[in-house]
Formats: sequence, C-alpha cells, structure tokens
Amino acid sequence: MAGRSDGRESRRYWVWVTGPDYYLDEDGAERQDLDPGHGYEPGGWWTCHRETEQGDLVLLYRARLKKDLAYLIETRSAAYSILDDPGAKPGWDYGCDWEIIEKFPNPLTLGEMRSDPVLKDWGVLRANFRRRVYEITPDIWNHLLDRLAVDKRKVDR
Repeated sequence: MAGRSDGRESRRYWVWVTGPDYYLDEDGAERQDLDPGHGYEPGGWWTCHRETEQGDLVLLYRARLKKDLAYLIETRSAAYSILDDPGAKPGWDYGCDWEIIEKFPNPLTLGEMRSDPVLKDWGVLRANFRRRVYEITPDIWNHLLDRLAVDKRKVDR
C-alpha cells in the first residue's frame, strides 16, 4: 500500500464499541443508516480516537444486547473535535465521518471470540470491550476478518 500523507505506511484498524441506543432504532430494529450502500453524510460523525485518519478501517462491536462484531466501517474523515457539537455527550471529544462497507451476515459473537485460541490474549477482549474505541493490531485484524469471512477486496482498496 502506498505511503500516507501523515507518514504512516498503512491504514490503522479500530474497534468502536457502541450500545443499543446507537445500533437500534426506537422500535428495536437495526438502524437503517447502518445498511451498506446508505452512503455517508459529511459531518455525520461517530465518536472515534483522536489519531483516526481518513481511510482507517473499523469493526463495530455491538455491546449489551447483541454482543458481537457486526459491521465493517471505513472512516471518511480524520478525527475532528466535537466538543462544541450539541449531540456530543461528556467524554466524547473526537468524531469521524464514516461509511458502512459491510454488514456481516454472521456477526462474530462475544462467545465465539472468547473460545478462539488466537484471541485469548487480545487486550480488547480481556477488557470486555469497556471503552468506546480500541486500536487493533494488523495480525488480530486479519484474524478477525478471516473469522468474519470478509472479502479482502473490500478492505484492500
């Protein structure tokens, strides 16, 4: 992959953790804007790590009710301050524009991750997905994509 403008040689990988208030609508159905092909809305942010750059890839972990990795996301902007955004809750300092690339037909459940010997020492899993965002190392990222049966062409653009 070609070098990036910020000097990094490749994109970074993240897991964003969210509760049902943000992955389900008011009726308890999955949010329509989480369907692939919905596109993205500039300024329609999701909270992210301050070091997130445009083109980074994200797995969305659905906490509480679902407890799974269900979506592949590509960031459409670098992180920017959302401190003055009325929709930001306390502690939400940075947001990124985002687009859903894939909704997994068979999400990877928390139980499946816990029983996977490759993931037994993964800090994110050991921390029980308690924070909003974690960086994922390339080796764990590739293993998760294999487990999720992600078409590599979707992530190698």
